[in-house]
Amino acid sequence: MPQRFEVSLADGRRRRLKACSMSVSVGGRTGPTIALLLPGSDPLLGVETLEALGLKVNPERRRLEPSRAQTALLVGVRRPRGR
Repeated sequence: MPQRFEVSLADGRRRRLKACSMSVSVGGRTGPTIALLLPGSDPLLGVETLEALGLKVNPERRRLEPSRAQTALLVGVRRPRGR
């Protein structure tokens, strides 16, 4: 179930928007990301999602390029003690 978070929009307005996790596929890579839901707006792809997928924007060539090999990001994973 989506939760609401207060965010600042690019035009300076503050809004409480729903956020949820989702899967995104870009440039042949797939991974999880967080989406902010703003009814009636165009979808935007942010830098955090691009970085998580190992992609970067090349403004001169107007394309996405790999910034590193595609890897998995593991957060909060620990081995049991005694091993």
